[in-house]
Amino acid sequence: EPAGPKRRPRRASSTASRGARRPPRTERPRANWGHPEGKKFEELEAESRVDGVVVNVGDYGVFADIGYEQNAILAIPRRFWRRFRRGDVLEAMEVVSVDLELRRATVTVADVEEALKPSRIPLEELQEGSYLNGVVDTKNQFGIFINVGCEACHGKLQLPRFMGNQLIRGQVLRDLCVATVDLENRRVRLIMDDVDGAIADPEMVSLATLMADADRDTKDPKADAPKQKKADREPKPKAKDRPELKEPARVPKAKSQPKVEEVAEPEPKEAKEAKEEKEEEPEEMQLEPGDLVDGVVTTINNKGVWVNIGGGKKGLLEVPAELKGEFRRGDSVQGMRVEEVKEDGNPVLSMDDPELEVEEPSRRTRNKPKGK
Repeated sequence: EPAGPKRRPRRASSTASRGARRPPRTERPRANWGHPEGKKFEELEAESRVDGVVVNVGDYGVFADIGYEQNAILAIPRRFWRRFRRGDVLEAMEVVSVDLELRRATVTVADVEEALKPSRIPLEELQEGSYLNGVVDTKNQFGIFINVGCEACHGKLQLPRFMGNQLIRGQVLRDLCVATVDLENRRVRLIMDDVDGAIADPEMVSLATLMADADRDTKDPKADAPKQKKADREPKPKAKDRPELKEPARVPKAKSQPKVEEVAEPEPKEAKEAKEEKEEEPEEMQLEPGDLVDGVVTTINNKGVWVNIGGGKKGLLEVPAELKGEFRRGDSVQGMRVEEVKEDGNPVLSMDDPELEVEEPSRRTRNKPKGK
């Protein structure tokens, strides 16, 4: 009889073979937000006033170091969470409650905008070539963004990605140089000389760190004074050290000829209208992922909520379906984040908790149909 087809031997399961070579999984270490050197919660009283610094902004709220054994949570509405940055100094916060069993404390501020004013400076006050300190606030695929106290934007640290991945959110970076300041597009570019030192010995933001810096500034006010470029710091030569300059030989002046006044020809009407239209055109807005923008709702469809953010641009705000019904045309939306910029220049926006400026109820009521 003819021999049948040969059957291939069955192989072992690929999943089992991969599982045999897979190294054992190690548990991820939990972040420790405690401060053993801080004061005990037994010394903290409700309705008292404390100062602190923001050390973390996450999905569960804003946490601040107030100098005690654990960080305190800031009791504010969710829509204000993204306005805080790691490194923001908060003064005269009120202690709402202290739970000695769970070792937790809750604090609050009366006015968010007033509480953040001491930690913000106008973008115009930043000078190119000056040196300052900052705190790593955000890390994403677009780069490392540092809180340098600027009210308009973060500072973007220019360094290779493999080095930026080794920095930690909430880490203090010293002697950052302001390379460029773009007032039109609201961007700040930073550079740092000793990145290896910051990676090898990371210093996390805390109230103790700020108090140590304040004491050093009191003893030596020039220690943390804004440094300038080397060319600006070099002393100018004195009058005695300057080389003597010879006076150039005088050239006899030519006889002046009578000036003939040129009469400008009248500009054509079409050219004048084109010039006026060009002046009236708004300047194009340059956007970058990570920027915060405000706008007004113009259209609502299946894709999402379209918002006019100015500069001739409309952004698509992606929100859940149950939240889309809360928007109306003409609503003002604040604090939207640019996720990406399309080829046509219009951005895709997102926001954890959109903040609407709601008008009076009488103006928002829809027109009822006439008749029965």
